[in-house]
Order: sequence, then C-alpha cells, then structure tokens
Amino acid sequence: MTNQARRKMLRALGYTEAPMCFTRGAESWDGPNGSVLTFPKAGKAGKPFTIIRGAVSLISALMHIGNTAANVKAMLTGLYEQGLDQGWSNDGFFNVPDPSRADYASPEWTDELFCALAKINANYVAQDEAESARSNAEVN
Repeated sequence: MTNQARRKMLRALGYTEAPMCFTRGAESWDGPNGSVLTFPKAGKAGKPFTIIRGAVSLISALMHIGNTAANVKAMLTGLYEQGLDQGWSNDGFFNVPDPSRADYASPEWTDELFCALAKINANYVAQDEAESARSNAEVN
C-alpha cells in the first residue's frame, strides 16, 4: 500500500494529519477518537506503523523482534477471535487478518492489519454505541 493510498483511506475514516511528528521521516495522523497513527514516509508495501491511544494500540515492528513476536501474535489472535474480523466492512479490506495465515507478517498481511486497526480505532465509539443500543433493544 502506498502512502498516497494510506492517506486517502485515513482521510475517509476521519483522520487528520497531525500538526507535528517526532521525526521528519514519518507521518502522524490524529484519529477521530483520539488515537494517533504514525508510519514512515519512505518504503514499500507492508511498512511498519504505530497506533497509540486507541481501542487497539500496536507497534507493528514488534511482530519481528525476538520474544515480543509471540506476544504480539497472541494479542492479534485474541483480536481475531473476538470477532473484530466481523462487521466492520463488507469489502473485507478492513477485517483483522487471521494471524494463523501462512503469510503472517508479510507486507500484504501487514497492510491488511494497518487498514483494519485504523478502521477499528476510527469507529470503536460508534460501534460500542450501536452494540449497546442493540443490547438494550433486545432486553426491552
């Protein structure tokens, strides 16, 4: 995924370019619910990213580093098993990818994860409110 495609997707989700970033080599985007998403300006598909202060925070580079790799994979498996791969989008592009897939942590898989977590962090408040309304309707 190119940076241009990432920017277009983030704008569509309500993210805005952050007024500052800690390095000239990266871009930071402020999410609609207070999350901050950062990724390098240079590089090809599957470049690492960081999401903080959102429903799901992640430093994707940790998927490749020693003993943290297993913990990150366990966290992503938990997200996948919670059903965060369901209901966010009908096009499949925003689904949390299955960590047990053979292409785990590949550039394509990492781009899918980037899109999924950006979508989840942009919409988790609305999703929680919708689920609460459904639960209340079922009770009444």
